[in-house]
Amino acid sequence: MIAAAGSRELPVRAKTIANRISVLFFGFLAVLLWISWLALMTGTPAGLARKLQGFRPDYVPQVQAVLLIVAVLYTVAWLVVVWRFTRGPEHVVLNWTLGVILTWALIMTLWLPALNSGTSHRAAFLSLRKAVPEGYSCLALRGVGESERGMLEYFTGLRARRIEIADPDDCGLLLDERPGKAEPSGDMPGWSRIWEFRHPSIRPKDVFTLYRKNGKP
Repeated sequence: MIAAAGSRELPVRAKTIANRISVLFFGFLAVLLWISWLALMTGTPAGLARKLQGFRPDYVPQVQAVLLIVAVLYTVAWLVVVWRFTRGPEHVVLNWTLGVILTWALIMTLWLPALNSGTSHRAAFLSLRKAVPEGYSCLALRGVGESERGMLEYFTGLRARRIEIADPDDCGLLLDERPGKAEPSGDMPGWSRIWEFRHPSIRPKDVFTLYRKNGKP
């Protein structure tokens, strides 16, 4: 607000320069976001696509039509407004505001699925489902939050029980979760480690370890 009020006192030449900078800067950001997204979706150019995929190894590129349409509408609207209605120096603050809105909109549409994949345990639970032996109906939990329990039951088909209220021996399977930087909790006597998953993000967040009670099939 202070900057907006102060912009009225700027010379016309300064407003014109700031106006052009805003268009070039946010236009460049928009092009960069679009090109990077297209590379991630199509795999072309291959070098850029590999680098982007390296940030989210568990993300499966998939075009979401609704988000894509919204991104296109925001981009077209920005182009129309900037080039037809706000080219004068008196619109410098409006142009910067519109640029921020466009950048935010593209990130929250084109890049939202990829960003969400970095905080989701979907990949871990899909891998866990394949690792769970047949013949088990429940899974004891240690360190797994309540917010994750429903997703865990959905992907594995097992009833999830916290060890604070259930004996893990009754299930025969125990899933342990710890932060990526935490020290390993160590194997438990009478239990064998049969699976481990480290979240494949830029900074590994969580490590899941699955144990099976010895003597269980």
